[in-house]
Amino acid sequence: MRNNRSGKIYRYLMKGKVRNMRKGLMKLPRNRVRRNYLGGAGIDRLHGEEVCVDNDQPEEWIGSMVEAVNPGMEPVKQEGLAMVETEAGIRSLREVVEEEQSFYLGDSIHKDGTWQLSFLLKILDSAMRLHVQAHPSTRFANQVMGKPYGKLECYYILGVRQGIEPYIRLGFQHTPGREKWGQIIKTQNREEMDGCFEKIPVKPG
Repeated sequence: MRNNRSGKIYRYLMKGKVRNMRKGLMKLPRNRVRRNYLGGAGIDRLHGEEVCVDNDQPEEWIGSMVEAVNPGMEPVKQEGLAMVETEAGIRSLREVVEEEQSFYLGDSIHKDGTWQLSFLLKILDSAMRLHVQAHPSTRFANQVMGKPYGKLECYYILGVRQGIEPYIRLGFQHTPGREKWGQIIKTQNREEMDGCFEKIPVKPG
């Protein structure tokens, strides 16, 4: 807190003038999650670890209230859910919010009393080429998949690995058409798949 106004706000909070502030502030432990690609050394480095290695946990999910789905891997109970320390012991953040929805979510609760946050914040560090993904729109997710949200991704580049020219591939720069794309996917023709995209250079920040 650097200015006088911030100092006043800080003292105000410390005096307990804000209801349930102790309950509202929680420390979130690290939450590494398995995926079907390798990476994660950069996350170790971000946390200041002495030993930084790539493994099957290349992602860290921040404040996650959704479980990870890893087809083909041995299931891990509550994997992906952020855990927090409470007076009752270690519990998932989702359980804590579920018990006191109005305090944590305010008016962000559906009329039927249900709730689900529409975003997930992740730190990703890939040591290999990631999969090509096609994300559903909200309309498609509603009508076809029975899900409340589609999927939009945003990236902020924290760092890059040495010795490579970093890039992402976003959207179709060379649209193959629905029928052709289906054929590419079915045959897993990597050369034709790569030809649908152009590399978009990125850098930290």
